[in-house]
Amino acid sequence: VRETAVREELLNHIAETAANTIDAGPRLVLRRMHQCLKGRAYAEIFHPGWSTREELLQHVQAKQMDIPGDTARRPADVVRCQISAKNHSQISVQLDRFICSIESALADEDFSRIQEHKRIVDGLEEHMPPHVTLIGSCKQKLCILVQQTQQRLHAEATAILEAGNSDGGSFGAVSASRVLKLATMLAEIDAQ
Repeated sequence: VRETAVREELLNHIAETAANTIDAGPRLVLRRMHQCLKGRAYAEIFHPGWSTREELLQHVQAKQMDIPGDTARRPADVVRCQISAKNHSQISVQLDRFICSIESALADEDFSRIQEHKRIVDGLEEHMPPHVTLIGSCKQKLCILVQQTQQRLHAEATAILEAGNSDGGSFGAVSASRVLKLATMLAEIDAQ
């Protein structure tokens, strides 16, 4: 009885909100929510006053057990979606721009945002369907760029040190400062 009353109250709120919504997108979502609640068992309602957090958690865990396979999946594995050719192309262009900005930052020896870039790519990968390989290739490019930058910095530091150790080489304050800066940059990259 209580669930029926809550369902009716919720239906009324959704219908009223949909009636007062001008934008077509949200109105469509509200109509779908209304359809799911109206006499169908597509949705369950939890009233905070009538259920505890533990009851809600148990119910959600039980529903996850109904899903075949691993219950701790990525959102992209649970939600099935397709990406149109146009969206695929747009994502590809944006990822190319993203990689270019990373290349530019690494060339300018700005390593402060490497962790942020990795987090962005990981977030995209988590929410993209597995068949969309754009994110995986972007992640590979990011790793390759970071590795190449590390190799370049290490090679430069090694060359300076070897030049200073040679018989005719000089290793002054400028060389020492640059090697120290290179070591600091390598440590910064490793920390991320």
